[in-house]
Amino acid sequence: MATYKGIKGFSIQNLSADPSDPVEGQFWYNSTSNVWKSEATTATGTWASGNNVNTARQSLAASGSQTAAVIFGGSQGTPSPMTETEEYDGTNWTSVNSMSTARFYLMSSNQGTQTASWAAGGYPPPGAITNTEEYDGTNWTAGGSLPSGLANAIGAGTLTAGLIAGGPGGNTTTLHYDGSSWTTVPATISPAIAEAGGGGIQTSAILCGGSVPGTPGDQNLTQEYNGTIWTVGPNMNVTKQYYKIAAANNDSVAAFAGAATPSTLSAATEEYNGTSWTTSANSPFTGQRSSGAGTKAAAFMATGQAPPGADTAASAEYIGSGVAVTKTITVS
Repeated sequence: MATYKGIKGFSIQNLSADPSDPVEGQFWYNSTSNVWKSEATTATGTWASGNNVNTARQSLAASGSQTAAVIFGGSQGTPSPMTETEEYDGTNWTSVNSMSTARFYLMSSNQGTQTASWAAGGYPPPGAITNTEEYDGTNWTAGGSLPSGLANAIGAGTLTAGLIAGGPGGNTTTLHYDGSSWTTVPATISPAIAEAGGGGIQTSAILCGGSVPGTPGDQNLTQEYNGTIWTVGPNMNVTKQYYKIAAANNDSVAAFAGAATPSTLSAATEEYNGTSWTTSANSPFTGQRSSGAGTKAAAFMATGQAPPGADTAASAEYIGSGVAVTKTITVS
């Protein structure tokens, strides 16, 4: 009779705890939990619903990871600018110290951390503002001012290497942040895109979807940034605005949420590998002007406008394709 050792060339391990660095195809028995386990790689991306945020809103910003995130700002109603800040530990949302300036359509350090992030610009009507605030995990303090009032552009990067690009009114400007001051750099977006999604880091960012001033309808355009210039990338599969982006860089991206038109919300998710966009699993809820951050491997989205005219408190987590996961083997 064939044995596992005879087939595979080694015996099944009997371990009191899961290995710290298992490899794909590894198979073992956990004697503490009395279950069989194996290591595999996800073939496709998947979403799972998370716990509700404390304050439902839209047009807010986010930073951090799937297990240590922070969301801030936003609006409710007509709109009403907000300062509320919440932290996420991978399970629960907790209300923490508020921002100094109420604002919505603000930009943020998409790849910042829960203890080192910035928020810049936004609208407390009637116009966009210039001020930046920095978050250290406890308090918000003043940072460097933008060269001019700006809102609804893309934000990316970290606290000490931030990026803002584009925005309404045909704005094609790119700004860099060093943790103290904002600098306009000679890198312009072409064509100009508003209501786009964006993320990544200062030297490897992406901008996608949105709308082009003077061109009817939403877009499925992609532009990539290498820290010096913007270049046109391949088109997305789904045309919509207000995408949320989770991206460690511009060749490992998850794009989700948003709306196919200003009033038609979309749950479509796509992944980008630096060469092409691939359709992935739909998100558990639709959320235009929601918040989202993390990486393609482990992203989150929280709250937003769904359905039109209402704000949802829902949140969700995404695990992308090609991610190593430990699975418990069950038999019946």
